Amino acid sequence: MKLEHITKQYGSNKVLDNIDFKFDQSRIVGLIGKNGVGKTTLMKVMNGNIINYSGKVNLGPDERVGYLIEHPKLYDNKSGLYNLKIFAQVLGKGYDKAYAQSIIDAFGMAPYIKKKVKKYSMG
Repeated sequence: MKLEHITKQYGSNKVLDNIDFKFDQSRIVGLIGKNGVGKTTLMKVMNGNIINYSGKVNLGPDERVGYLIEHPKLYDNKSGLYNLKIFAQVLGKGYDKAYAQSIIDAFGMAPYIKKKVKKYSMG
């Protein structure tokens, strides 16, 4: 993966300023820094969650970006089913209704899948 001239601004606040970096193949990389310096923003640019930035993210045909977050970010005002469909698209998998239903059933989520995520229990 290669990042070329990545710049991202929120209003007048430039969070990422002309970032250039090449990641070595088969490496696991961690970003370390103070709060507010742009770590999460950079990860969101790299994995396609943020699309309004300048510069270029070059991924090889078999390369993917993944990251672990402390608190999962879901669309709270949307249903679990909506979130499932969106994340399937984001991951480039497409939505397979029969497969999704088998997973929903396996985890006992059928009674909840059409409810808004903000109504779900974290327990």
